[in-house]
Amino acid sequence: MADLYADLHVHSTASDGTDDPSALPRVMIRSRVGVAALTDHDTIGGLLPFLDGCRAAGVRGITGLEVSARCDSGHLHMLILGFEPWNPELGTLVRWLSDARTRRNLEILHRLRDMGLELSWTQVEAEAGDYSVGRPHFVSALVKGGWARHRNDAWDRFVGDRAPAYVERDKPMPEEVIHLAHRAGAVAIVAHPLSAVGRNVDLLLPYLEILRDMGLDGVEAFHPSQGREVADSLMRWTVQRRLFCSAGSDYHGENKPGVVMGRWGQRRMPVLPLVPLLDRLGVANAVAHPGAAG
Repeated sequence: MADLYADLHVHSTASDGTDDPSALPRVMIRSRVGVAALTDHDTIGGLLPFLDGCRAAGVRGITGLEVSARCDSGHLHMLILGFEPWNPELGTLVRWLSDARTRRNLEILHRLRDMGLELSWTQVEAEAGDYSVGRPHFVSALVKGGWARHRNDAWDRFVGDRAPAYVERDKPMPEEVIHLAHRAGAVAIVAHPLSAVGRNVDLLLPYLEILRDMGLDGVEAFHPSQGREVADSLMRWTVQRRLFCSAGSDYHGENKPGVVMGRWGQRRMPVLPLVPLLDRLGVANAVAHPGAAG
């Protein structure tokens, strides 16, 4: 078997990616990724077509969900990996997240209309298709309607984190996410943890120790937003604390130009540090030559 790699953080059109869930296995094959986790924001709606596509393509898919949790120091995103798609615990969480997202979306629309934009909910929904609406769909509608010159313009002037139509939404506490993941038989991983501390490296490990005390299972050491020094520090920390080390490209298709599935910046995702997590998820045999670090 040729060298195959793992990518445990991938998005589809079910949230804010541009590839249909059923098309992601073809991207995996092109990228030499033998195992990937679909971790859409706040929804598991893409999992079944993704898993069906993986089986048909001869690659391995992992169930996943990305959840934003409360955090005073930055943006805390948590990945729940390795659960049954019909798990009732996850179903309850997803419904709660969907309701929170709907309230936020309607408030964003209200603020945009207060700014004089005659944007309709129908226009925004049309950009999402059959999946949940998020800010990227507002961005698409704003560009298509002529209110923004391009996507970055829409983010900067309207719906970005510092823009006038930005709305914070309700989020669960991190310990709630961790405990729910465990009740669902899954693992809880902090995605791109540096973002949770405002990219302040000095705060990173102390904050992760707090999450570890809550029952955290591991961290995404390898992510395009984190360089070698941060990745090495996180990898050592997971070994010392006997936690899982994860890696993900945060692939979004055309919504994140330059991000390639299975790659950590210009490098191939390392595999050896991921073996304990891949083994826990039952997919360690989906990668070959685990020492490969490209």
